[in-house]
Amino acid sequence: MNSAVLLSLCGGLSAGGAALTPGVTDFIGPPGTTQFGSDVKVLPNGNFVVVDPYYQPPGLDRQTGAVFLYSRNGGLISTLTGSQENDLVGSGGVTVLANGNFVVLSGGWNNLMGAVTWGSAQTGVNGPVSGVNSLVGTAVMDDVGGQVASSHGMTGGVVPLPNGNYIVLSPLWHRVLGTAHSIGAVTLGDGAAGTSGPIGVHNSIIGNFAGKNGVKVLRNGNCVVTDNYSAIWFSSDQLASSPAYIRDSGNAAREIKIQALEDGNFVTIWPEFGGGRGAVMWGDGHSGTEAAVSRELALVGSDEGDQVGSGGVVALPGGGYGVIS
Repeated sequence: MNSAVLLSLCGGLSAGGAALTPGVTDFIGPPGTTQFGSDVKVLPNGNFVVVDPYYQPPGLDRQTGAVFLYSRNGGLISTLTGSQENDLVGSGGVTVLANGNFVVLSGGWNNLMGAVTWGSAQTGVNGPVSGVNSLVGTAVMDDVGGQVASSHGMTGGVVPLPNGNYIVLSPLWHRVLGTAHSIGAVTLGDGAAGTSGPIGVHNSIIGNFAGKNGVKVLRNGNCVVTDNYSAIWFSSDQLASSPAYIRDSGNAAREIKIQALEDGNFVTIWPEFGGGRGAVMWGDGHSGTEAAVSRELALVGSDEGDQVGSGGVVALPGGGYGVIS
């Protein structure tokens, strides 16, 4: 069964070599499509990506999902598919990167191991999703590319960065095989060529529910994520060799908040620090700060229950900030 997606196509788009009249046009999906057009993204170069998470390869009775890249004149450039039932490739949608390339989110791939696949804006990506062309989970239920609820709303999936790279948040990575200390992963993806292979210590920040509250992108493009114990800074160009940790000196699990400042630096907020005294500590957004929260380095409450910073931090012009308690 084929299905049609109703696209609003404007100027220059054609199908089969015949120019289409600008306006609303029926665009028919390839054989095997059933929900062609569940997500459609137009790239800056005019090419466009179309998702069908329930695509069935012709002659096979299984829903693998597929993501198609078309040229601006309607010609098919590439087809990315799953390889087994319920891979549901593209079910998490498509994210367009700042450099014009794109990534495909498939949290259900391979029994919910999950996958995030990079595609070129010019040539796309062909063939089945695998660890060769995608960042993938290492165990059932890792859900790489999926999204989950957190105390700060939904987290997981992909966050595009201003330089064209992207962050993959996998808050449930290792939840089946690991302990609490090994759950969660944050991976920096190469927006020019993609990042592939299994998540691990060689390419990701892992453990302690890393990335559970999303990522804060600073004014200079660098990033800060949190885990149960730390605020973790890293460069938007490289992750594995660059993280800098601001840690709780008591090594107790905390709820940590981040406020970006106008000069590219940031502030970490620890309302429960020191028996509820609370702490607010500045961080270097350009090269990172490696330190433990302490009275010497942070604004800390005098008494238990002060919860300094519990009302948030207000960024002021020039990089200053005000603390609300």
